[in-house]
Amino acid sequence: MDVEFIEPASVELDDAIEYYNMQSPGLGDQFFDQVLRTIDLISLFPEAWAKATKHTRKALMRRFP
Repeated sequence: MDVEFIEPASVELDDAIEYYNMQSPGLGDQFFDQVLRTIDLISLFPEAWAKATKHTRKALMRRFP
């Protein structure tokens, strides 16, 4: 499964990484690693997540809900 971020989501991800790194050095990098691990899980098990709408599902990360 290919995962692609649309531009607004990519900007929001970059902003979140920057925010967490400002809170504590390296925390944004840990956040990004967690995002990548979650994407890998979604790719492996796309229907394992709770339905949010008819066509979407919602995956939460434990450390960064």
